[in-house]
Amino acid sequence: MSKLIENGSAVIAMTGVALTVVSGLSRLLGIYYLANIQVMTVFSAGMGLMLIGIVGKLFACKQTS
Repeated sequence: MSKLIENGSAVIAMTGVALTVVSGLSRLLGIYYLANIQVMTVFSAGMGLMLIGIVGKLFACKQTS
């Protein structure tokens, strides 16, 4: 179960990093909407996914100790 949480949180965190990078680059290029969603909303979602991934990794590490 701990390995499943660790792998799942890694995927979630990588998705968050990808969303954050895409939204950051879009903002630098002057694009304010991605698929009719504001870029800052996508950025916030990416940050939230990274946070969930970090908490999942910490939880998995605590379970194995």
